[in-house]
Amino acid sequence: RALGRLDESRAALERAAALAPADYAHAFELGVLFEVLGRGEESIAHYERSAALRPGFATAHLAAGLQRYRRGDWAGAAERFRAVVALEPRHVEALVNLGFALGEQGRHDESLATLESAIRADPSAASARHAMGWLMDRMGRPTEAAARYEEALARDPRHFESLRALG
Repeated sequence: RALGRLDESRAALERAAALAPADYAHAFELGVLFEVLGRGEESIAHYERSAALRPGFATAHLAAGLQRYRRGDWAGAAERFRAVVALEPRHVEALVNLGFALGEQGRHDESLATLESAIRADPSAASARHAMGWLMDRMGRPTEAAARYEEALARDPRHFESLRALG
């Protein structure tokens, strides 16, 4: 896959999966491959198979959640991000993405609490401050949103999403 030989990669991974169907790694790598190919539904299926084969593999849950989020499946994404947080309660990326997924569903109080947890987990994380700004924007609180974007930029002056949001 790294060499760009995607057909060969797929064939090798599918053969490996046939030889060891209970191995989570092949399923995960097929998920990555299908994501690279732009075949999101298939990547989700493989990521979720990997997570089912090894429930403690947070990376598979996170990857499935990100793919579901990109497709507008907010509830499905939130479920996967919650699985990561259950495994790793201070996983900032999962907390931030869970906050986004909840916010997209209009569950602003839950999103707020989740993003506060992300900030507590890593006070230096620009992504958590940015997400809080995004939520404040969604809630119709632009002054608070701008302050949160500024907080994100204070932690990472090149945080593109916060620069764009302020612009």
